[in-house]
Amino acid sequence: MEMKSKTFRFYLVLLFIFFLYFSFAVYNRTYSGITVDKHDNEWIVRQVHNLGSFANHQEIIGSSIIQIDGQNPDSNFLLSRFLIVEPLHSVTVLDRGISKTLIIESGRSSQIIFLVLSIIAFLILLLFRLYIKGRSRGKTGKRYFYFIIYTSLMLLSIIPSSIGDVFGRSLLISYLTSFPLFMDIFIRVLVLKIKGSTISNFSRIILGYSLITQLLYVYNLIQPIDFLTIFFSRGVFYLVFFFLVILLLKMLINYYQRREMLPIHTLFLAVLALFPLFFGYIFPIGKEVSFIYSIPLLLLILFSIVNNLILERMIYVAWKWNPFIYNLIFAVFFTSLIILFSLLLREFSPIFFVLYTFLFSLALLPEIRKMMLISHKMEGIFSSFHTFVATELEREEIATFIHDTTIQKVIYYKKQLEISEQINRIALLEMLDDIVFELRDLCSNIYPLMVHELGLKESITSILNQFMKMETVSIMTTFSIDEEKVNDKVGTFVLRTVKELVNNSILHGNAREITVDLSTKEKILSIEVIDDGIFKGNYQSNEHHFGLNRIVEKVHLLGGTVQINIEPTSVKIRIPIEGKKNDSFGFD
Repeated sequence: MEMKSKTFRFYLVLLFIFFLYFSFAVYNRTYSGITVDKHDNEWIVRQVHNLGSFANHQEIIGSSIIQIDGQNPDSNFLLSRFLIVEPLHSVTVLDRGISKTLIIESGRSSQIIFLVLSIIAFLILLLFRLYIKGRSRGKTGKRYFYFIIYTSLMLLSIIPSSIGDVFGRSLLISYLTSFPLFMDIFIRVLVLKIKGSTISNFSRIILGYSLITQLLYVYNLIQPIDFLTIFFSRGVFYLVFFFLVILLLKMLINYYQRREMLPIHTLFLAVLALFPLFFGYIFPIGKEVSFIYSIPLLLLILFSIVNNLILERMIYVAWKWNPFIYNLIFAVFFTSLIILFSLLLREFSPIFFVLYTFLFSLALLPEIRKMMLISHKMEGIFSSFHTFVATELEREEIATFIHDTTIQKVIYYKKQLEISEQINRIALLEMLDDIVFELRDLCSNIYPLMVHELGLKESITSILNQFMKMETVSIMTTFSIDEEKVNDKVGTFVLRTVKELVNNSILHGNAREITVDLSTKEKILSIEVIDDGIFKGNYQSNEHHFGLNRIVEKVHLLGGTVQINIEPTSVKIRIPIEGKKNDSFGFD
């Protein structure tokens, strides 16, 4: 997907329109911070948030609401639908038989937080645009872009939702109910390495739940029902945690079935990042934690997902950034976390703080490692001489391909146009189509997207069918691989390898019968190509087997082995399914 400038400007303008609308709501009303429960037809004060104008009146907790702006509380729209008290002027409570009228005081705390959240919302969108140069790869990249837009709108809606803005509350509920859907999609692709872009049954359940919840929300606005009001005030938040726990259990079950450790830190980090917001501010289980502390933690979820997308090459990264600037961003980020945790130390008990910090560090360390890998890649640091050799070989191949095909055709077509008295429009279009076709073929050779979209077996079958259509050759295949155990990077390498070996058999050995065998055993993937061709000279000669040498270099990078036999001609490659552990960029 290519994010054009017009598309980006559209979303930026849309975000600005939402900002203007919510600004009008926030700056024309003062946040009181009172939430209530209904018991025996009485509205009982449940909580008084520290950021509200009534923060200094914690003594009213447990009191019953008598009047709101001089009116019966039963007739108050926000009270009966959101369980919040947001008066324009005053609220009257009955505290131990004594009536008290509290006058709302103008305060700017909620307005300042709204401004901070708005700045963050715009920065997220702008940095995402700058970070990936406005381009992403495949459906997962598109979904992440929509997730960024959705998150920016959600940040704008938090404070308006708290003061009872109906549209802001609708947007927040929509985000909360669909958040597990996005998490499931990202986890399936980035963690479980599931091929294809279809959504799971769990995602369909979440999608259905989200749609039904929003319909019930609209119904409750029209005709409030007590249990629905309670659900939309509290239950919808708890269900987010419930679905995240379900996702975690799914991953553990997958681990049990596959007998391999899965990187669950992204999901674990999401749970830990949401904990202070839900159980420290919205529904405090002890001392209330200021809402402002939760903002940096929420951004960690986006940070973790984008790290995985970069390393999985599902979004393009602006590698032209100065490494110093990149490191400066890291320094600011970690300094903010240190300050945040020093502030949280004052809010939590020491034992709980130590436990929370330990778990948080455990979840964050893999992300730090990924940041270092990305930083190293930006600085051009490679892990071994093999990486350098493989890279140079690929560059030489690309340069040779462009010089021998595309450039030669362009020169030829240019001469044809120069000697032609009249330009044939149809012929010119055919020339351009021919050039475009070759460039697309080059892009496919550099980094084929087929494995991620179609799966390894279908991709290899498609490539071999093309060979049989273009050449007089019969190709037999044996495929016994559990695709879910092969990640996309190794799968792409397998596809390239099979294509190169079959091409060698046809072009250099004049083979007419080729057998391709792919299998897995004990976390080792085997590729064997056998043909009836006759090669002149050394099969491994650099003169004819430039592509084979490149494959050998990459097999070494992956920690694998190559065995070549002459009679009959066969090449057998064995590599670890997960790739070489100490070289994440070895086969990019």
